[in-house]
Amino acid sequence: MKKVLILVFVLLVSFTTSALASSVENSDSKKWNEKQVNKRLLQLGLTEEQIGYLNWESKVEIAKDKEAKKVLNFSRKAYSFDEETGEVSEATGEFSTMALVDDIYLNTVAIDYGQSNGHPYIKIVGDYNWSKMPFYRLQDGFALSWSEGWYAKSWGFTNKQKYCSWTSGGTCYDPYWKSTSHSTPYDQDRLAGVGWKYDITGNAWDATGTAYVYLEANDESKVKSTTYSGFASWYGHDKWQSDLGISIGLPKGAGIAAGVSFGGEEYVKDSTSIYNPGLTY
Repeated sequence: MKKVLILVFVLLVSFTTSALASSVENSDSKKWNEKQVNKRLLQLGLTEEQIGYLNWESKVEIAKDKEAKKVLNFSRKAYSFDEETGEVSEATGEFSTMALVDDIYLNTVAIDYGQSNGHPYIKIVGDYNWSKMPFYRLQDGFALSWSEGWYAKSWGFTNKQKYCSWTSGGTCYDPYWKSTSHSTPYDQDRLAGVGWKYDITGNAWDATGTAYVYLEANDESKVKSTTYSGFASWYGHDKWQSDLGISIGLPKGAGIAAGVSFGGEEYVKDSTSIYNPGLTY
């Protein structure tokens, strides 16, 4: 009888725990529904067109913090990789339909957070979205960089890839997404930039990613010495053999985002800037 009572108790605890976990998950889902997130993004200063360009993870990353004051700048670039010639070109108008020309979008958003430790405090969110998936699927890289005067307090990167339950005639049926969060970067310099590598799989039908970094202007003299601070999102694409690397360059000075190299592989870049006199000192 005692064993039966213990078993019933364990089952009740298990059921209660599951119910609580489910409740938390449902609460989070409701908290970040699209309507509420988009409303928050509009309040912060993004336009509906700009919101439509961003990945869902980027939207939540921008909207989730109560400390966020306003969007300072938004930028967007589109590029084409020619995997046969190794050439990279900025896309204008329609993307190419050639077999070995692959297309990607980059977005970069700067958000004002007021102050941290008495210094200007901002957040940079960068993302990418393959419009046409690359032919070569090895290890690619994504990075953020910034100009002198800023110190990275924390960062993160998540990549998502879409898969099909089954395919027929070139059509993807019952698609689903897998996401991977990367807490440890491949290379980092808290005064210049941070970068991550990820596996882009051969059977993925789509690939997106979002990175963020919280930056404090711990050297105000350098920030105040120029009118604008510079920031950039970088995407490096590997081909032929898996040898892509990521190297964060040395700070280039006030107002100029540090460079990032990818071991000689092709890369694209989206740059943005913020108006330093408008920050909270």
